[in-house]
Amino acid sequence: MYAIDLFVKKAQNASKTLVLPEGQDPRVVAAANMIVENRVASEVTVLGTE
Repeated sequence: MYAIDLFVKKAQNASKTLVLPEGQDPRVVAAANMIVENRVASEVTVLGTE
């Protein structure tokens, strides 16, 4: 098992809210979508300038 797999499993079990800065960056938005789809966090907040 890879270290990232352990991190993801631990995050899934913790059921926390994740806040991501730089919401105007498409990479951050894509990461937020992946986090939600894989249920890594119970809630994701993306911050931006808009």
